[in-house]
Amino acid sequence: MIIVSNTHHMKKVSEKNRAKIIKWFEKNPGETMKACHEKTGISYLTVRKHVKSILSEKEAE
Repeated sequence: MIIVSNTHHMKKVSEKNRAKIIKWFEKNPGETMKACHEKTGISYLTVRKHVKSILSEKEAE
């Protein structure tokens, strides 16, 4: 049995989503995660996950 892992692919997708979310919020400061989700087409849960991660990284700086 051959198991094909798509971990590398999913990591790339995650990195692209994160970059897209950061870029969107830079252009639309003060907007909501819901607005980001609606305008980018990225699921709300994914936006929330990335925003939480981004904010915790900035807090740690």
